[in-house]
Amino acid sequence: MKEPQKHFEMLTFEHKGIRVRVKINYDNGHIALVDDRNHDKRWLFCSRGLDYMQNWQNILDAMKYTVSEATKRLEKDRAEQTKFHKKFMGIIS
Repeated sequence: MKEPQKHFEMLTFEHKGIRVRVKINYDNGHIALVDDRNHDKRWLFCSRGLDYMQNWQNILDAMKYTVSEATKRLEKDRAEQTKFHKKFMGIIS
């Protein structure tokens, strides 16, 4: 029985027309919002026009949605890992 290996996953979620890219590292349990080159995303909320600043709530909602979805995937993976280890330990004991 081989344990599934995921290591990390890159996903893009869209919420209210705003796309947010996320990297889920299953090995260390980290979630990071990243840009198209997979670097940490730097969101700028300064020195912007009025229209942009009025839209900041949608951006934060999209970020919140993305982190929530990534967290669900990470927690599901951890539950599967725990289930696998319990089953494996039952086999070898």
